[in-house]
Amino acid sequence: MTALIAEIGLNHLGDEQRARRTLDRVLQAGANSVTFQIREPRFYESTESSHRRLPEGFYREASIAVHRAGGQFGIAICDESLVGGLEAIGVDFWKTLSWDFRNDRLRTVLRGTGRPVFFSTGLSSMKDVVEGSKGLENAILIHTQLSQKTADVNLKAIPAMARGTGLPVAFGLHCSRHDVLKAALAFEPHSMFFYVKERGVEGLFDDAHALPLDGLAETLDNLKELMQALGTGEKEEMEKPAWVVK
Repeated sequence: MTALIAEIGLNHLGDEQRARRTLDRVLQAGANSVTFQIREPRFYESTESSHRRLPEGFYREASIAVHRAGGQFGIAICDESLVGGLEAIGVDFWKTLSWDFRNDRLRTVLRGTGRPVFFSTGLSSMKDVVEGSKGLENAILIHTQLSQKTADVNLKAIPAMARGTGLPVAFGLHCSRHDVLKAALAFEPHSMFFYVKERGVEGLFDDAHALPLDGLAETLDNLKELMQALGTGEKEEMEKPAWVVK
């Protein structure tokens, strides 16, 4: 079944208590997996509090909490120099950001861990995706469009990318119309990534397309139930219901 991956990303705004609180609520809501995001060194040179780096000890605690809940812990990362240290705390999978799809140095380091790597393709054309996927192993592509508009989502790209590359394809929500997640299920993506947020917080890095923590459990329950509607594809004979007129 499609995995439901909640991305806390940078929506903790450098606040360790908010990060911990968000993680707890995501796990209580029933997400299969959780990711945090770590940006390139230059990002953290800013004096803004929202650009504070969470301590490595936090990620260790987060990994333990996710595993205790029966989930998987992922990191979306831009800085390859941190991969070795993070690998040691129990990262189950990695994610690259859209602008790093063709970052060969980062690719090499991540693939060297032996863990699955999700490659976001939000800035790439289909031609770029096909060419850039050659030689990738243990990789999952993520189809996403960095646009809030429903008309830009292009869900049909999910099977098209799978055919063109021979790789599994996940879906990443960047649309402000959250019901797009339900429509995406029909295309059977490997996984679905969606950002989460606390309500009433200003300056979030991922806002309109992020799912509010309030109501997240209901949303995930609905998605899990709808997955069952996909079935097996085999049409089976059924007994005539009692209400059918003979």
